[in-house]
Amino acid sequence: MTGVLRPDGRTLGRLLGGWLLGVLAAWSTAGLLLVSAWLVSRAAEQPPVLYLMVAIVGVRACGIARAVLRYGERLVTHDAALRLLTDVRVRAYDGVRRRGPSGRRHGDLVRRVTADADGVQDRLLRVALPVAVTTTVAVGVTALVIVVLPVGGLLLAGCVAVAGVGVPALVALSSRHAQRTVAPLGGDLA
Repeated sequence: MTGVLRPDGRTLGRLLGGWLLGVLAAWSTAGLLLVSAWLVSRAAEQPPVLYLMVAIVGVRACGIARAVLRYGERLVTHDAALRLLTDVRVRAYDGVRRRGPSGRRHGDLVRRVTADADGVQDRLLRVALPVAVTTTVAVGVTALVIVVLPVGGLLLAGCVAVAGVGVPALVALSSRHAQRTVAPLGGDLA
């Protein structure tokens, strides 16, 4: 993917901005979970309502921030991905135009180029950026838990490692099997 994508400075800035908005949205989600859990457990003790006002405002702020930040992340990252996709398609179409169809039907070649460019966009928006956001937030939350409760933090670090390494390895293994089964059928269909 690196050889295909050549983001300019503005597009790279948008991707980094989208990553930052995603991280902030995930932290808002964690904040919403923490503050609302504290609010529910504290409210069960039936203190005067004024003792709960800051937590109530915190829950509202985290909920609104989460929605706004997630929207901003989608807006910024999709803008950057569409700019990259435009660049990839223009370069690919120029290459097809220069080289000609080379024995294949021109429409089939354009369809394949378009599908490949869409695959690049999907990998960026649905794989690369979510993995970057998730990794950043997982490391941050694990570090925070280690500071508060070291044993719990180490347990969380182990669980994050299993979820971050073990699950993708299982998915890759099953995906290879599915690809070997589906690829010949796709070739026959094409």
